Amino acid sequence: MPPKIEVLPDAEPIKKSPVKPRKNPFEVRPKKTTVKREALEVYPQRKGLNKPENLGNKPVDLKFQYLARVLDGRIDETSVDLLYERIFATSSEQSSQEWKDQQLEKVADFSNEVQKRYLVVSSLLDDLIEVQTFSEENDLKDPNLIKISLHDIQTFSKLIISILIHGIYPVLSTFSIGIPIEKRQLKDFNTSKLKIEKLKPESAKSANQYLSHQVLLELIYEKFSILLNKESDVKQLMIKGTGFSDFLVITIALITVPQFQVNRQKLLEEFQSVISIPETYELFQTYTLLISTRSPPYFRAFVMEKLTSLHYDAPKNDGVETLIEFVLGLRKNDDVTLEKLDQVANIVLRKPKHIGTVEYFENISKQCYDLLVNINKPTITSCVGHLIEKLWFKNDRIVKDFFFSKVWNIFDPPSGSGVLVTEAELNNSINVLISLSKKGLEPEITTVLFNRILVALWSYLVFLRQHQKLYEAITGILISYFTLIKDNEDAYGLRVLVQNLLSEGGEYWQFEIGSNGLVQIVSKPKSLSSTAKMNQFIRNLDNFSGYFLDFLSEVDDELIQQLFLQLLDKWLFPKEQLGQDINNDFFMLIDLRLLEGIGSKFKDVLAKTPQDILRIVRDFLNPELVKPSTVEQSNDEVDSDDEDDFDSGIFHQTLPVVLELLSAILSETPSFDKESRELVIEIQKSLGKIASLDLQKSLQTSSRALHDRIETLVNGTPATTNQLDKDGEILKRAITSLNDPLVPIRAHGLHLLRQLVELRSEAISLDFVIELHLVQLKDSEPYIYLNVIKGLRSLMDLHPKETIRILVSSYVNENKDMGLDERLKIGEAFLGYIQTNFQMFTGDTAKLIVDATLSTIRLSNDKEKEDNRLRMSSMSLLGVCCTSNPLGMLEYLEDILDCAFGILELETDKESAIMRRSAVVLIHDIILGTSESDTVPFPSRYRDKVITILTYTKDNDNDLLVREQCTKVLDTIAELAQLGMEVASERYRTG
Repeated sequence: MPPKIEVLPDAEPIKKSPVKPRKNPFEVRPKKTTVKREALEVYPQRKGLNKPENLGNKPVDLKFQYLARVLDGRIDETSVDLLYERIFATSSEQSSQEWKDQQLEKVADFSNEVQKRYLVVSSLLDDLIEVQTFSEENDLKDPNLIKISLHDIQTFSKLIISILIHGIYPVLSTFSIGIPIEKRQLKDFNTSKLKIEKLKPESAKSANQYLSHQVLLELIYEKFSILLNKESDVKQLMIKGTGFSDFLVITIALITVPQFQVNRQKLLEEFQSVISIPETYELFQTYTLLISTRSPPYFRAFVMEKLTSLHYDAPKNDGVETLIEFVLGLRKNDDVTLEKLDQVANIVLRKPKHIGTVEYFENISKQCYDLLVNINKPTITSCVGHLIEKLWFKNDRIVKDFFFSKVWNIFDPPSGSGVLVTEAELNNSINVLISLSKKGLEPEITTVLFNRILVALWSYLVFLRQHQKLYEAITGILISYFTLIKDNEDAYGLRVLVQNLLSEGGEYWQFEIGSNGLVQIVSKPKSLSSTAKMNQFIRNLDNFSGYFLDFLSEVDDELIQQLFLQLLDKWLFPKEQLGQDINNDFFMLIDLRLLEGIGSKFKDVLAKTPQDILRIVRDFLNPELVKPSTVEQSNDEVDSDDEDDFDSGIFHQTLPVVLELLSAILSETPSFDKESRELVIEIQKSLGKIASLDLQKSLQTSSRALHDRIETLVNGTPATTNQLDKDGEILKRAITSLNDPLVPIRAHGLHLLRQLVELRSEAISLDFVIELHLVQLKDSEPYIYLNVIKGLRSLMDLHPKETIRILVSSYVNENKDMGLDERLKIGEAFLGYIQTNFQMFTGDTAKLIVDATLSTIRLSNDKEKEDNRLRMSSMSLLGVCCTSNPLGMLEYLEDILDCAFGILELETDKESAIMRRSAVVLIHDIILGTSESDTVPFPSRYRDKVITILTYTKDNDNDLLVREQCTKVLDTIAELAQLGMEVASERYRTG
């Protein structure tokens, strides 16, 4: 049977994937829709973001779980009754009932309301103490970690606030004491419904209506004392946040409220331990805030007394430093103004009456000395230097006895044995001198400070160089000193160093390297023998002279010239200068060595002002002036007696030096003025005589050569010098000083510029000097730009119209090249000028400043919004103008008021709150200024408007401080109106 053929089905055709149609990329897509569901639908096991899954079972965890149930809900909705019910109604434990009965015994005589409040507050305070105890049982590996969990911090905060609003404020608000609760809710005071209910006094039949208030405050004081006198996380949280400030207010209230029957002496003794808890800065903040808040006179007087003496009796002995930080605002920014420096100085110089003068300044000087030691805080050290200057001009004796004596005693210690001044003490005193040198004290003060220690500093510098230690700091101190006093003391200080060139310490002490590698001062061993002294003198002369010449290369050229003239005069005419001192030979040898060194190293410097040197050379080379001859001689003859006179030892030793010096002057001076020309001709005659004497061949040759050179020079054209050239040299020195790395020398350059301006020198232009000052405003050193501000104020006093015109251009930034900080500093210069001139501030200068400030404050559509700091600066200037001289501001008052009203009406957002505050202060200044002047009334058509705008702002502004300021201004207006009514009534009665 044939095989069966199987027929296979036809293969299915391969299916091609469908081609997707292209989409239009620009087609508008339909919006996606979502279904909104509740959180529990999506996360049925959700516990909430603030509820951790594991709550813990440690005592502190269980305590916070209990507190979370008690304090559940909004703070402003949790009343005393509700807390009482949650704490006591559900508790059936015997211990709880016993505790409750014990507490009720203390308040059994009070109303039910007081008893409930006392029990609730007492329970919450005990809970807080237990939190402190339990939290310290947590042993964490890292001691920097907080022992209270982040989740429990929220409950902790609610606990503190509950004690605050249910225990503290109901009592304090009864006496109008403390910080208003609104000020502590700056972020949400508009939405918060929190209301403080005052604790009502007991019935009139009670012996003390305020006993319940006292008992409640004593309870909180006792519990807070326990909490804040034990180191813990709870203490730190209370100090940094809410807690300590209330504890402080409670303590002061218990001490001062006359209705309280407490042991005030005991509380006053404990007050010192209370204020030792926080940082001193916190005390300044709290005291200042309490002073700025309305409170009873007895409370305010106590706070004021503590505030005014806090810089003296701060528990941590950092009162002056903290005062500087607080007034200058150094913890917020680094902007320093002269006004703030003066404010610090005035506070410190206003000694509290209850403190003795010696006791007070001993304390202040010690604090200031310690601050000057820290050279890494230039702003604080500059402020201390400013304080010393202010005190000097008030009573220089205090500065010498209490401030400078600390430095003097280091560099001239009393005799003793062993180590007289330790390494740390000596190093600290050097830091003090560095700080004062940077500050650049007034020359008079600098001279008094350094004259007592100048030789010791030179000895210290030499000792450092001998032992290859860093000596640049000491060199900088001395250079700063000589730079500052140059115009007052010429080369006096350098002469002192020359006279003590080989000094290696004091009479009873010397320097020595200590165990830490630093220098200390120790007692000097027995004096050396005469032979040893001679050997030491010869050994040290070359080295010490070299050190001194190196030092001279850093000082001003004029000082070098003056010193050389004095040494030369002293050497050439010894019998007139030195007398019969047995040590004259040593001094003369030192002088000769220095004369040779200075003459060789500083020839170009000495040749700049040759007249004085030529005069001394003439006197020396003229034999009749050295030793008058009794025999008349002709010009062409010299007898043997004169030859003997010239053959003296001094003349032979000195003549080569004098001839070399004269040669240098002739080389450096191509032509002479009239006076120098006459001196050179006289010297030429003497050289002709000397060349014919029986001297060394080299001296005769040199004399003859110089004689011939003078012949050539005197036949040339005489040079002319005038005041313009001298001023040009001063200007050159000033500009060089401004580029010096040392702060005092840059400050000295500004001083030289001011001198030229005061002399109205033709070597400079006013525009140029002002431009130099404006460039220096950018200097980062506080003392430099503070000196610039002083300089600008001096320029405005000397040339008011021209200077103010240029500064106004920079203040409004017409050329767009001034930074904001520089413009603010120019505003400070304006402020000082206005305050100095008072009623003289009027006319064109007033118009320039007022127009500039108004243009800076106003905002237009085509003008970029200025930084609010600059606008506030301008408003401050306007306020000072109106209070200093309202008569000079008469024509601008309406424009200024329009500007202030515009800010209050148009700039109503939160960011502009600071501007609205400034506007209210400006209005207040205008009101005060016009009220103190009989000739300048407040603009009549603005009287109703100012009350309307301030009232509206007081009721509706979103910033608490603006509203408070409006209230104060309205109160001022009411007081002035009442005073005006009384005056008018008195005039009516008296006819």
